[in-house]
Amino acid sequence: MTVRSLRWTSVVAPTVFVVTFEIITRTVFADVVPSWMHVVVALAAVSLGAFLFSTFVFATIGRLERQVVERNRRLAILNELAADTSESLDVEQVAMATTRNVRAAMNLETAGLALVSEGGAGLQLVGLDGPAGSGLADVTRGLEAAARIHADTSRELEGLLA
Repeated sequence: MTVRSLRWTSVVAPTVFVVTFEIITRTVFADVVPSWMHVVVALAAVSLGAFLFSTFVFATIGRLERQVVERNRRLAILNELAADTSESLDVEQVAMATTRNVRAAMNLETAGLALVSEGGAGLQLVGLDGPAGSGLADVTRGLEAAARIHADTSRELEGLLA
């Protein structure tokens, strides 16, 4: 739900509820319920409706705020990445900055970045970030698996293009 639709809902829904409630109670229960009881029932119904409606409105506002916070967090990561990578034209320095920012953004212990080698036959590790010795074997295994996938995909693509 957008803020605009929430704004309209917060005006229309209570009005419709109160008008509908009054019409029903005045037509159906006019002779059955004394007037003082009508006031008590109306107050209870309006109070319950207001509670339920405010719960809905504040839950929606909370969800929208969480979306804004998450969007801002992602933009801050992109901004930091852009600032770090624009400091140098060297591929290895850019790769290290990218790896460092991705590792921090994803709360990873270790992260690695590989590029396709010039011959296209494999992958070359150009960025690795994390504590010394932590997860290096995992990154290497992941790199080997990615190299196999890349090689298989390259062969299939060459077969399709031939």
